[in-house]
Amino acid sequence: MYSDRTSRFRDYIDPYSTSLIQNPNVRTKTVNRPRKDDDCSDELLRKVMNEHITDEGMTESKRAIHEASRRDFEGTWSVICAPCAFSYLAHAQEYCIHSRHGITCLLYRDG
Repeated sequence: MYSDRTSRFRDYIDPYSTSLIQNPNVRTKTVNRPRKDDDCSDELLRKVMNEHITDEGMTESKRAIHEASRRDFEGTWSVICAPCAFSYLAHAQEYCIHSRHGITCLLYRDG
């Protein structure tokens, strides 16, 4: 039925039908982790993230967060969104990472 290689990955089908990730080797699952105070450097950033991560998908959420950050805060901001937890390295004093609707986004002020 399945070759040895594909049988190992058949249980890891991408659960996000609208996701751009179609690689069966990518293992994704929703991670419910408790909010930590160090997830956001400012509660206003957390509010922006919570309001703009929507169930319409990653692209719409990313654009809405970026537009809100440009409108409401000084400086230039970067946004990264993914349908799962991700690893990142950024040097920023103003940042927020927030998950909602199965999407995790990182917003940070460019230094």
